[in-house]
Formats: sequence, C-alpha cells, structure tokens
Amino acid sequence: MKEIQSFLNDLTVSFYKHAESDGQSKEAIDEMTNKAQYISAFFKFRPETSHNPDVIETLELLAAPCPVEKPNLQKPCNDILNLIFRVLPSEELFEIWTITQDINLCCYIAEITPIKSYLLFEKLCFFIDKPSIDSIFFRRFVKLLSCRIEDDVANEYILPFTLILHDQSPLRSTLAFMVLNTFTKLNSIVSQAIIASWICCNNRYPLLSNHCRILLKKSPKDTLNMLATLSFDLPIVFAILPPDVDGYQMLCSIVVHRIQSFMPEKLASFLCLCDTQARNIIHHEFTKKKIEISGIPSDLQLFDHAFTASRSRAAISRMMEGEMTVNLFAAILAFARKSPLENASFLPPETISKIVQALHEQQNTHLINIPASEYEPDAVKSISKMLDECKINEILKTRENIWL
Repeated sequence: MKEIQSFLNDLTVSFYKHAESDGQSKEAIDEMTNKAQYISAFFKFRPETSHNPDVIETLELLAAPCPVEKPNLQKPCNDILNLIFRVLPSEELFEIWTITQDINLCCYIAEITPIKSYLLFEKLCFFIDKPSIDSIFFRRFVKLLSCRIEDDVANEYILPFTLILHDQSPLRSTLAFMVLNTFTKLNSIVSQAIIASWICCNNRYPLLSNHCRILLKKSPKDTLNMLATLSFDLPIVFAILPPDVDGYQMLCSIVVHRIQSFMPEKLASFLCLCDTQARNIIHHEFTKKKIEISGIPSDLQLFDHAFTASRSRAAISRMMEGEMTVNLFAAILAFARKSPLENASFLPPETISKIVQALHEQQNTHLINIPASEYEPDAVKSISKMLDECKINEILKTRENIWL
C-alpha cells in the first residue's frame, strides 16, 4: 500500500481542486487522470490491495458527485472510476461492494459487473435499514434495482423484504415495495409471507395496504383465490385483495355488511385501508340504503375523486393544496403509479420537495431504526405455514384482535 499511498493522497487533493472549480479546471482533471492511471496499473498486478480502507475512502469520494445535479463534476470522476474498476477481477469488486456502506460506489460497481444475488439483496436491506431523504439516494437506489445479477434469486433473499414492507415508516415500506415490485411474478411462498406480515402488522395504513395490493396482483391465481376465501373469516385481509379478482364486488359487499353489523365503529378506518374501487362500491350501495359513512379522511376522499376523474397534472396539483399527511402521500404515490407517466417524474421539483418534507415531518418515523424482532419474523413464518396448510382456525387462535 505504501507504493500507492502518495498517489491516493494526490488524487484526493486534485479531486478537491476539481470540486472547488465546479468541474471547470482542466488542470485538476488531468492531475486526477494521471494519478488514477498509476493506481490502475498498480491494481493490475496487486488487485487484492484495492479493498484497503484508504483506497475505498478515495473511491467513495470519487463516486459522490451526482450526475444530475453536478454533471461537470461527475463525468471525469466516472471516467476515473471506470479506469480503475476495469482492471479489477469481479472477486475484488465484490469485496469492495461488501465493505463499503456507500450507495454511490455500489452503483458504479454494479455498472461494471453483474452482482451475486445474495450480495445485492443484503446491501439493499442495509440501505433500507439506514435510509436517506436526499434525492441522490433515491436515484441510486432505483439504479441498483435495475442492476444485472449473475444467478437465480432464492426465496430466502426476498422474504426479509416482505417483513420490511410492513414497517411503520412510509419511507422504508416504499423502499421494500420497490424491491419486491421489480419482480414480474411472485411465487406462493413470497405471496403468503406478504399476507402473513399484514396479518401480524400492528400499524396498518393506506400506503402499506396499497403496496400489498399491487404486489399481490403478481401472485398465482390459487393464492389470490385463497386470499379471497380467507376474507370471509378474516375481513382485514380483504383490504389487501387486488380489485381485479373475480367476485370482488360481491365479496366487498359481504365483508362490509359483516363489519357494519358487528363492528360499525371500525368501518371507516377499514375502508381507508381498502382499494378505491371498494370505497366506490360501498359509496353507491350505502347511498341507496341511506347509510352514511363518516371518518374517511378528506385527502383520501379527494384522491378517490381524482382517481375516478381525469388523471391530470391539474388534479394532482389540487391534491397538493391540502395539508400533507401520510394518507395524501400514499395517494400521490398510487396516483402517479397508475398514470402513464410512471414514478411521478413529471411532478415539479417543489412538489417533490413537499412530499419529502412530509416524510420528514411524520414524527421522523421514516428514519427510526426498528429492531428486527418488531417485525415478528417467527410469527410471520408460522402464519405463512398455516396459510399454506389452510389452517384458518389456528391463525385465529394465534393472533388477538385479528378480525380487523
């Protein structure tokens, strides 16, 4: 390491000159490139030194500039990182990947080589556990989701995200959802884990149930039929039933009638968790019967109205005029996903800033570190097994207050 320590130091000094000039100093860029060539040549013969802490610190520094916010800074750094990474074997890149806690550096490594699936999902878990509300974090996270992997993905790599999906933090839940939503289909094991986690969840909210519905659309038909049947015994699982399941309208009417009969005070909060289509069905049925449902938040009502009307930018702008809450945040995300322009990319920066601010103000729950035990992994595993064996009575005995 002594052989290249001076080159690392010089490269760091040149980087700061480069940053101070906002990428305009050709001299700084030439100095950086020159030192990087020496370092690259050294790694070609001593690749095992590439994951030394001092080296990784320098690599993280070069990976920091954002290509969108600081393109003049980022482009030369990108070229230098590629110059260094091209001479390293995949095994050494994986070692750097394992050691670093920097999402920017991970993205650069993922561009160079396919990642082993277990390494990718372990790192995604780490980043979800320690999220950031910086815009570059979201860009990098999405980029990692599209990286190449070199092997099949085993269930055990995916199941942890079915637990994190039910985190009390809207941010963590959304990040876990994004991971699960990258799969075009979900098998019965993962689907049952999502359902079991929902049953065990003690902090249900509209964004979470919406995530579950979107994911469960990718489940096998047999699993969806089981979920629909389960709704008769456990009405709370109806909230995560995708609305395109056969018999949805009839099932909705039956489930709501049972709740109205036995626990009318819970009806409004239950409908808040359901799909827009369920609220529309009940709105029409209850209007005919002259039964009024109160307690549905105004922002959720506004979302329902916008959802059934035009999906226009003006409609979203009107939604943004109200007080920002988790419900409204959930509504905007769902609204954006349903529109032709995915991921709300058309939203102006001030709107995105307001959404981020809302996350920041929700009692900071999005950044609270949640102990893994609070996800109740053992209970979820047990209920998943009961679901697989259709032991509904056992589930009812296991959980208190599970009916709703």
